[in-house]
Amino acid sequence: MDKFVLRPRLLLFGDSITQQSFKAGGWGSTLADVYQRTGDVQLRGYSGYNTRWCCQILPYVFPPDELEPPALVTVMLGANDANLPPPLKNQPVEASRQHVPIEEYKANLRTILNAIKLCCGTRPLRVLLMTPPPCDHIAWKNFCVSTYGVPEDADPNRRFENTEVYAKACLEVGSQTGTPAVDVHSAF
Repeated sequence: MDKFVLRPRLLLFGDSITQQSFKAGGWGSTLADVYQRTGDVQLRGYSGYNTRWCCQILPYVFPPDELEPPALVTVMLGANDANLPPPLKNQPVEASRQHVPIEEYKANLRTILNAIKLCCGTRPLRVLLMTPPPCDHIAWKNFCVSTYGVPEDADPNRRFENTEVYAKACLEVGSQTGTPAVDVHSAF
């Protein structure tokens, strides 16, 4: 063999849902298993991050004109962005710190897609947007009460209906930019 050929990289970019995808039985670990001899699956999941915070780390995750850019990038963000804004009954303002207004969320997704495009240079660009999954706000509230000591009569900082709005916005950005998108929210 005259030239060493790198295996293609699949880069998974997102929040804690992506970060935890490498747990046993997770979708990231399943991809790594399926592509174990033909590609390298890289995890870039950042627990607690929203699109605003992800935009700040783009130069480190997707350096412009990277020599060997990923063959495929998945982008799964929006679950944290969809946090409800303050005020929330019996919740501190910090309970909404991850909230990103919907128009900013869409603009941030476009910024992320542009950064990936710059990373790939003239090479073919393969990106898959994934909507945030549905949120069971009752189970989430119960978890927050038992884990973080949130008062039982407090408003939850996440709601199914709000996450659905962000899922539709992700699909809209995909349609507007010609980027394939998977509707994870509706799949569940």
